[in-house]
Parts: sequence; structure tokens; C-alpha cells
Amino acid sequence: MKDKNYKVLATNPVQYDSDELHWDTETIESPIRQFFSSYLKKNLGDLSNKKVIDIGSGTGYLTKLYEELGTRDIFGLEPSKSNVRMSRTLNPDMKVIQSPLEDFNSENNFDVAVSVMVFGHIADPQAAFRKIFNLLQSDGSLFLIITDKAHSITPRFGYEIEIQTLDNGEIASMTKRSQGVMYDVLRPIENYIRYATNVGFKFTEEIPLIPTEELKEKDPRYMQFQDVPIGHLMVFKKYLR
Repeated sequence: MKDKNYKVLATNPVQYDSDELHWDTETIESPIRQFFSSYLKKNLGDLSNKKVIDIGSGTGYLTKLYEELGTRDIFGLEPSKSNVRMSRTLNPDMKVIQSPLEDFNSENNFDVAVSVMVFGHIADPQAAFRKIFNLLQSDGSLFLIITDKAHSITPRFGYEIEIQTLDNGEIASMTKRSQGVMYDVLRPIENYIRYATNVGFKFTEEIPLIPTEELKEKDPRYMQFQDVPIGHLMVFKKYLR
């Protein structure tokens, strides 16, 4: 596989509909999805009367969380055709559009944008931040969950992992797991902050996603990562000058 360009593969939306991948496990019943949801629940705050866009919404598994927090309108943006089909069946309250972020245009101004484990599949993160900035109303917020770079290349769970070095401290990886092969671009936190602030966002907070007791109980494999972040929740605000 080393003759393949992992960054090209990671940022090609066609991979999401590969026959090797099985997205039927991507529901709120998944321990890791519940883990992400729990951190978002603590930090999203009251969403009453707010319009939310979930970028890379997958099967729509966060719909119930948004509703619980009071969201009035929930929009999903998802490049995978199979995920969109499942989302419309499993979570019909989310208005989901099948499109990658790069191709999406909307006159709607959203109050909150959420993106979970998506930026590892974006070729130009600064352009993506600019797109999200333009989708948000003034004083809008972006909640971004990214994988931890060190965690992603740590031997774990019997996965086969290979990496290719890129510029700016970034790497592209190939991870072969039971669900299939996934390619990702892994970036340092400071790169995300720079890309976002370059387009006008203000970086407000970074929350390390450390495995909770609940996650370790439901999936004991995460006992390997005691007090070690497996991801990060980053919060950005849009303030018009």
C-alpha cells in the first residue's frame, strides 16, 4: 500500500461508500459515538430556538442530542450516499443533504455548526473553515471534534497502521480495522487554530477527550488510554469586526 497517496485517498469522498466499510455500526448505540455525544452535551449549552448544521452528520446519530438541547432546526451535511439513506430512515427529524462541505452552498445562516471527525478527510482545512465561517451568523459557534494525532498512530486494537509524512507537521495514515480500511490526514492542534483564525474565527477553548469510565466499561480496549486524550473538542466563535 505504500505506493498509494494516503492524503489523496483520505480526502476523496468516494471512500465513504466503499464496499469495505460498514457504517451500520455508526449509531448512538456505538460506545465511541456515545463518548463523543457526552462531551458535546456538556459543552454545546442550551440550543433552544437555534439552527444547527452537523457537518459530516453520518447516520444522523446526534439528532436526539440536538433535540434534547432544544434545537428547532437540525440540518445534516453528509457526502456518503449510504449514510444519507440510513440517516433519513433512522433519524428523519434531521434534514440531511448529500454533499461534501466543499460543494455545499446555502443562504441559511446557522447559529451552531458541529463537525465530528470530519476534518481528517478535508484536503484544504483553511478553505473549509472559511466555508463554515460564512455559513454561521454573527456570534455563531463551531464545535469541532478531531482525532488526536499521537493516538491515531499508536498501535492498538490489532489495527494495521501505516503513515506518510506531509508538510507542517501533518501526516496521512492508513488504518485497517475490522470495519474496513480508512485513510485520514492527522494534523497538530496548532495547525487547526491557525487555519481557523486566518479566516476570522476566534479560538476559545480546547477540551481533551479523555476516555471516560463509561467508555472503558463499554469498550475495555480503551483501558489502554488511561488519562490520555484520544481526540479533542475545539470551540471557535465568529465575531464580525
